[in-house]
Amino acid sequence: MFERYEVSTVLLDLFDNQLNLLKKAYLQALKNDLYIDENGRYFAYILKRAPEFILEYMDWIYQQKAQLYHFDDTRDYSFLWRSDNYEQLMRQIIEYVYNQNQLVLGTIRIDKFFILSADAQDNETLWKRQDHILMRLLEFRCDDIPFIQFIFDIITDFSYKRRRLFVEFFIRYNKKFEDFEKLRLEPSSWSCVGSWVPVHQKRVEYLESLLPLFNSVAFLQHKQYVEQRIQSLWEKIEIEKKQDFMHD
Repeated sequence: MFERYEVSTVLLDLFDNQLNLLKKAYLQALKNDLYIDENGRYFAYILKRAPEFILEYMDWIYQQKAQLYHFDDTRDYSFLWRSDNYEQLMRQIIEYVYNQNQLVLGTIRIDKFFILSADAQDNETLWKRQDHILMRLLEFRCDDIPFIQFIFDIITDFSYKRRRLFVEFFIRYNKKFEDFEKLRLEPSSWSCVGSWVPVHQKRVEYLESLLPLFNSVAFLQHKQYVEQRIQSLWEKIEIEKKQDFMHD
């Protein structure tokens, strides 16, 4: 049904009393072709009638990863952020992945659920929805550092401006330096084309933008910590400049 036809809601409505059958059919169709529902239309239809299906879907992903070593979930989840009940759905996904990742080695990359289509016209709105959920979680669990680390691992792929907002928001609710220094402020890996100098300069620019957040005695250690990281980057920049000069 999913493969051969442009399924209409009229046809799907016939399954209103057999949602379990529709769920099984949908997951089997995905197993055969992960891109069969690229825009999430059918997924959204099921979720609207059975929001709990999001957890069944997450279980299914874990099963695929356990059975198929090469399984790679690369679908676009922007449609979830456009749902009327996006907050309920995404909170469940975040909690689910966090709890599962504490228990098993085969993990789901939570950041995949936060990657939006580059050409989507509503990205600004969807980014605000993402920030709203994550900041609410930071507020209510600001002292649960393993969970906060998990959240910061998500936001390291955000723009510098958004990342700075999260740092500012976190220290508003948790001023402990010993907690702050456990958080990842930048991505864990970098890449470049040609010289590393521009990459490190951008990193310095971001870290320097954080310094005004720590202009009080309560954040003296925070500021010194960030300044040390900046100094380390300037040293790397000087080394890279010398190597670039030698290679020219």
